[in-house]
Amino acid sequence: MSGSRTPFCAFCLKSGVLCKKCGDRLATGENSKLDLEISKFLLDEAKGLPHQEEIAFHRAQMEGDYLALVVGKGQSHILQDQKIVKDLSKKYGKRVKLLEEAQSTREFLESLFSPLRIVTLNTIWLPDGSKQTRVIVSRAGPRINPGEREALKALAKRLRNLDIRVELP
Repeated sequence: MSGSRTPFCAFCLKSGVLCKKCGDRLATGENSKLDLEISKFLLDEAKGLPHQEEIAFHRAQMEGDYLALVVGKGQSHILQDQKIVKDLSKKYGKRVKLLEEAQSTREFLESLFSPLRIVTLNTIWLPDGSKQTRVIVSRAGPRINPGEREALKALAKRLRNLDIRVELP
């Protein structure tokens, strides 16, 4: 992944010693230790991948049974069918969700809830001035258990600051 982009510089990832800039990203919370681990993993494992120089990894978030990776716009297809996603899934014991940076709210939620199909999205304005996004998923297809629903809600909050309510029609 020599030509790819991660939050950390290649020298820091290869040497295991963080420069001031990369260290500050961890210290300020701009990036997490998980981001660092995933960046190292991608550096080691993405060698020889087609289009590997195009991959831009932004951040990762773990919640419940899910590991969400935020990559550059239009890049999820590069990693989608690659062995690297399976390896990450095995390493962390989680299902990997590939989400793209700068997606619309609908595209983000469709990626997050995949393979479930979103039937409707509504914005609900609450009396306190805050808002919630109501996500209605199709009854057809796979089922979602309450633990998965809560994990997906937490990922939406952490990655996009979206308060969502998940419902079946």
